[in-house]
Amino acid sequence: MTLQPNAGPNAGPSAGNPLSASDRVALSRIVGTAEASAYCGFGEQYWRHLVRAGKAPAPVKLNQRRFGWRMADLIAFNDARAA
Repeated sequence: MTLQPNAGPNAGPSAGNPLSASDRVALSRIVGTAEASAYCGFGEQYWRHLVRAGKAPAPVKLNQRRFGWRMADLIAFNDARAA
């Protein structure tokens, strides 16, 4: 029988631990066009172009005139671009 070392309270999901409540809240956060485009490294106009072309994550409709993006989707988008 082999013992596995304790990953500790600060170990991330790669260590097999579930995300903390604050991490889940941060990933589910919704950001607007300006913040989403800046986070991904694009200007707002080009970001809108990418969204319309289906090359960026689909936005979440907040009301009739406002859209936002989930941080988890933006992180996945950036990870895919980097790969």
